[in-house]
Amino acid sequence: MGNTHEKLRIKLWIECDTGDSIFGEGQMRILETIQEQGSINAAAKALKWGTGPCGAGCGKWKTAGQTVAGTP
Repeated sequence: MGNTHEKLRIKLWIECDTGDSIFGEGQMRILETIQEQGSINAAAKALKWGTGPCGAGCGKWKTAGQTVAGTP
């Protein structure tokens, strides 16, 4: 363990009963950016994303009747 460049990394995601990913690294990244930027649209622009990645993930959350980053 003399190598100081070693790192422990863990990836975590949540799946539903069918095995579809519900929440993972991409969704966490967009939520953090929404919080920083103040809106989904501004976050997508900051991440240089179209509506595809956010639209799919955020659509699931809106369909479930949940809020995104504290917005109604």
